[in-house]
Amino acid sequence: MYRISHNTIPFRICLFVSIAFALPQVVSAQQAISDLNVIVLHDGRVFNGQVSETAGGYRIDRTNGYVIVPFEKVLVTAGTLIEAYEAMRDSLQRPSAEDHIALAEWCLDNQLLRQAESQTAKALALEPLRSDARALMKRIDELLHPSPNEEMPRESVIRTANGVLVRSERTSAGLTRETNQEFVRTIQPLLQNSCGNAQCHGISSQNLFVLRNARRGISGFSIASDQNLDLVLSLVNARDPDRSPLLEKINGSDPMHPPVFQGRLGTEHYLTLLSWIRQAAQQGAGEDFGPSPSIAMSEPQRLPDPERGRPLVPSTAATTSASFDSSSERVRFPADSDGNPDGQRRELPDPFDPDEFNREIHGFTALESGRRESDGTSPSGKTQEVELRR
Repeated sequence: MYRISHNTIPFRICLFVSIAFALPQVVSAQQAISDLNVIVLHDGRVFNGQVSETAGGYRIDRTNGYVIVPFEKVLVTAGTLIEAYEAMRDSLQRPSAEDHIALAEWCLDNQLLRQAESQTAKALALEPLRSDARALMKRIDELLHPSPNEEMPRESVIRTANGVLVRSERTSAGLTRETNQEFVRTIQPLLQNSCGNAQCHGISSQNLFVLRNARRGISGFSIASDQNLDLVLSLVNARDPDRSPLLEKINGSDPMHPPVFQGRLGTEHYLTLLSWIRQAAQQGAGEDFGPSPSIAMSEPQRLPDPERGRPLVPSTAATTSASFDSSSERVRFPADSDGNPDGQRRELPDPFDPDEFNREIHGFTALESGRRESDGTSPSGKTQEVELRR
């Protein structure tokens, strides 16, 4: 037993057009609302619990509290998840391949593998060349018929608040169903809206971290979501989740990468991502980046041998300062100061020229000054009193 809301905008636009025309045929007015335990929202999200009607919407009572969902946000109400699927399936009139793929991906998100297989097969019957449908069918087939050599995801037993033991289904990434759904519904949109544009980490960027366009309403949503999940988990530190490379990039620890979450909701978004990363690491997902690099103070560290060539510590002769030889009036440099063989000295001329100095200062050279001194006159006709000689 199920209901489909009269005021509905479904999680896939292509699905909405088909469902909207079929509402009168699928609504069961005689259904008791106490039989409803599942609510599907426009965006595909699913709420489980005891459903009851309240002012302006539905109240969903669960073990840890209750949720109130407005009528206009509800697509389907049903007793079970399979009944919700049947409601959406039966409401489709002359569905296209796109409609079948949309419903198949919703089934895959909610672990309805047989139903997902059926819808994908119908899509391929209509359009056998659809690559996204073939890829989706391949993935569903791998989940339904895993190879004997492949290690099956481990299962765990979880005790709920009311004491009931339930088996936690795990995805191919090792995450529980709840953690995987939280990624699809919360973490993935958060990352795409914050850093998934073309310039940063979108499909058109040149970065290694590229988020696929996984938005409800387009083909290949489930496949793109799985690729994004694998990409994000590759940057989760399973040993120390709080120091995951993904968090270090987002919080601006890298000077080349500014903080991603800013503004009024920045802290809230960061804590949401941090909580999910911790949860994923606790379930065994992520990579082992090893311990933080450190060097014990008591362990001597041997430096690499220097390359062959000049010694690291110059010899005494090489450190001797340059000397001035007054006999030759030339500046002498020590041997090997610039790579010359031992014993060979390179001499540089004295840059000071007294004739040039006298010409600039007095207008005549020292030789001209000697000639004028014998005459007792200067170039201006006066007796020369100042003479610069070497």
